[in-house]
Amino acid sequence: MDILSTGFVGTDSGSVASANAILLERLVRRGNRVRFFSKPSFVDPRELFSGHKNASLFEFSECTNSLTDGLRRIASPSGRGLWGRIWGGVDSSSYNRLLVQKMSKYSNSDLQLWLGDWARHRSNHPTVSFVQGCPGTDARSISKHRHLIAKLAGTTKFYQLEAYARYRLRWGLPSFRCSDQVLVGSEWSRRSLHRHYGVSLDKIHAIPYPIDLDSFSPNAGERSTRGPLQLLWLGRFVPRKRLDLFLAGLEIAIRNGCDVNAVVVGRSGFVPNYEKLIEEFAFPDRIEHHPYVKRTSVPTLIRESDVMCQPSDDEDFGSSVAEALACGVPAIVGATNGTADYICHRSIRLEDSHPETLASAISAMDESKSKGELADPTASRQIAEKHFSPDNVTDQLEKVLNLALEGKLSNVDA
Repeated sequence: MDILSTGFVGTDSGSVASANAILLERLVRRGNRVRFFSKPSFVDPRELFSGHKNASLFEFSECTNSLTDGLRRIASPSGRGLWGRIWGGVDSSSYNRLLVQKMSKYSNSDLQLWLGDWARHRSNHPTVSFVQGCPGTDARSISKHRHLIAKLAGTTKFYQLEAYARYRLRWGLPSFRCSDQVLVGSEWSRRSLHRHYGVSLDKIHAIPYPIDLDSFSPNAGERSTRGPLQLLWLGRFVPRKRLDLFLAGLEIAIRNGCDVNAVVVGRSGFVPNYEKLIEEFAFPDRIEHHPYVKRTSVPTLIRESDVMCQPSDDEDFGSSVAEALACGVPAIVGATNGTADYICHRSIRLEDSHPETLASAISAMDESKSKGELADPTASRQIAEKHFSPDNVTDQLEKVLNLALEGKLSNVDA
């Protein structure tokens, strides 16, 4: 296939961009021609193809919106706050218009593939969007967690976020009609997209993100059955990720006699001061907080843990859970966490969002460790190889690309 592509791609970036980098490389490795559109200061995947055997099949098309990008850098260098959001929106709008303009010139290509983002225009090419999930999950969480947000950031901040959430859920939604086929990370996300926005289930496909199974792999030998349960939290501090639930459940488990330590990696996002919850934790000697770790350090961090804990609400796909499974580490996931589609039998999906339920799950994992049931990483690793193998995921992606192409050809024939 001859593919026009754009989106979020990066080898040393977050999990979404890293997954997209794997897919982009695999598509080219399989003989597909890819022309990628971006501005180098934002996304530049050319390093993926330095010395690549099919480097000639990859082409980079620069789309730098110099004037608006320059104004944004002058007006809001940090990009923070409401002023930063406004200028970021102006820059993004200008950049996307340029993307669309340049992509439209290649009429002989087969299709468009947007990675990590929704297609921004209705193209004459069949168009596939591999999106991060159902739009508005963070926005919908604002009202649900009103009291916590007001406590951490103040009532004024809550009302600001609530106003932005209303905008996001009305005027800030993508144009769903621009995509012929849509890919999301889980069946939960697929159903959510249909339920909230009426997108036809026929055009939505649930495909997990690929994981680099060489980088994320178990330690040699079995894990120790002795010592405290080592629990890991890894992710943004935003309302729906439920750091508050994690800490409340952890505290109850400790009070009930569970021998557990936790490492928390992350920092506050659009709601400030989540760090206060960690500072106020009743057992400070049981918790270790790192605002940030390098992407290259994440596999080691996971291997040093017994269990990944991600009690998120409305999670489309939790890459940290997938990476943990690849390292042979089971997980505790929330009741509405789409990654539950892929967890191993040693992992636990919570039935609700009560701290007591999470505490029971933590205690159950502690007992499993002491019995030696977490020692062998094989069960978790095998499920990761089944679901997250780059080749398996790329097979599924190519099926959807061909489906989009066949649908366009059928319309032409008709």
